[in-house]
Amino acid sequence: MRSLGPSADVVAEYSAESFGARPQGPKQRNRWGSGEIQIADVKLLDATGSEVSVIRSGEPLRLMLSGNSVATVRDFGVRLRMNHLHGVQVALMSTRRSGLNFTTGNKSFEVSVELPSLQLLNGTFDLSITLTDPHELHEYDHLEKVVRFDVDQGPLLDEGLVSFGPLWSQTR
Repeated sequence: MRSLGPSADVVAEYSAESFGARPQGPKQRNRWGSGEIQIADVKLLDATGSEVSVIRSGEPLRLMLSGNSVATVRDFGVRLRMNHLHGVQVALMSTRRSGLNFTTGNKSFEVSVELPSLQLLNGTFDLSITLTDPHELHEYDHLEKVVRFDVDQGPLLDEGLVSFGPLWSQTR
């Protein structure tokens, strides 16, 4: 059996390559749905509107998606799932749960969602996005792990996936 080197070095090199892997736009192999409307582009934007792949804990984040339609869809929703690189689901957000739906109107559309303060801690995260009917039963387009981003928690000393922003005080 051929040795590739000390196991710790091999694992470290593999992990570095895995963490550096970035999906490059919508991939067909990770896409499914009926296709009446489709996501064309997805961008993560910081507070200045610049596209980012690294976000700092506590900072605002905006996800901007643009899409195309082959037919006018009067009511569609967006579902956004965020997973840690190791597979743990961190959040599932949807327009249905927020009481919103959108209309394609013409042949293209844009939808954005703002997170006023990203409370994630250090890590690598994947976003999956689905365009659905208002009841989330029919998927027009589903992009699995379409965006990968890193979080830099900066000076925070908390550990785990999220920070609750604790405010400590002594009461006695």
